[in-house]
Formats: sequence, C-alpha cells, structure tokens
Amino acid sequence: IFIIIGMRGVPLALLERRFMFKQIAWTDFASAVIGSLAAIAFASAGYTVGALVAQQVAMILTLAVMLFLSARWLPRFRFSLDALRPLASYGSYVTLTGLLFSVGPMINRPLISTRLSTSDLGYLTIADQLVMTPVRVIGNSVNRVTFPLLASIKSENARIVTAHQNTVHALALTLAPLVIGIAALAEPITLLLLGQGWAMVTIVLALYAPRALIVAVGELNGSV
Repeated sequence: IFIIIGMRGVPLALLERRFMFKQIAWTDFASAVIGSLAAIAFASAGYTVGALVAQQVAMILTLAVMLFLSARWLPRFRFSLDALRPLASYGSYVTLTGLLFSVGPMINRPLISTRLSTSDLGYLTIADQLVMTPVRVIGNSVNRVTFPLLASIKSENARIVTAHQNTVHALALTLAPLVIGIAALAEPITLLLLGQGWAMVTIVLALYAPRALIVAVGELNGSV
C-alpha cells in the first residue's frame, strides 16, 4: 500500500501540471464512493476494524488506478542517477518545509499538557480542528492550482512575484471574513457542534481564529 501511495504521486503531478483538475476531482470522488461501499459491505458482513481497513485499501487502489489511467503513464522501472539529482535537491527543500509546517503547530502541545492539563490540550486541539479544517480545505485547493501555475512560468521571476502576490491577496480576502466570522460566532458554533460540555472551547476558538489566516497565507509559500 505504501508503495502504491508513493507511485501515484507521479501521475497526480502530471495531471496537475496539465491543469486536468476535473479528472483529479472525479478520481477523488470515485475513490471515496468505492471506499465507502467497501466499508459498508465489510461492516454488513460483521467486520469492524476490518471495514475501516477495507475502506482505506479500496480508496487507495481505486485512486491509484484512475490516476494512472487518466495520466496515461506507467512506470518503466529504470533508475537514473542524473534524473534523481535535481529531484533530490528540490525535494530536500520541500521535505524540510513540510516538516516545519507539520512539527511547528505541535511544539506547544507538550508544554500545554505538562504546564496546564490534558483537558486544556483537548480544548486547544478541538478549537484548532474547528477553525483550521475549512481554512485548510480552501488553502490546499489554492495550493494545488498555484504550484503548477507558477511552475509553468518558473523562468519569469517578475510574473511569479506578481502571480504570488495576487494569490496571497485573493486568499487573504477570501479567508478573512471566514475566520472573523468564526471568531465572532465562536459560542454558537461551539454549542451547535459540540454541546454545552465544551463551552471552554469558545474562548480558545475566538482567540485561535485570526491565527488560522496567518497560517493559511504562510502555507501558500510552499507553492513558490
């Protein structure tokens, strides 16, 4: 499974470079449907954890097959050191950036759990999920389009700067009302989604919402 996940990166990149996002959307939709059907079938047969495993396996296999067919690409299983060098050089920066964005938000959690309490950590985690889930959905969609777009004009620095600035401005203008609304409506959102027992999340959510805008705009730099 891990090998298949790695291999599907190439056809996915080819589709993104060709701006074939309609095909990508259909493959995501189809894999989600087939995965859900597999989970229902296994659950109906009496499996519990096995149903969740079947769902993931079905989704991964369906997504991989459809990506390969859509991109019309198959691996040739030939190793080239010359082709690896530029990819390794570029990939090291991408890996480091991804590591920083993944580890950075987690650094404060051990401090909170040791200095305050596990309950406080739970409030922080829930608030982060509530505000960052819609923000990341929008931000990831923008990133997915921005990267191949900037890659297509990689030799034109002036156009890259202009395109990146315009994208940042548009993303900020789109997300600002969202995060401000979440902060302003933190209490009813918390009560509606979580109930009275999670009232403390309201305070954290209101304070955490503006940070989401900064994080989303910062993650866009990964496309440059």
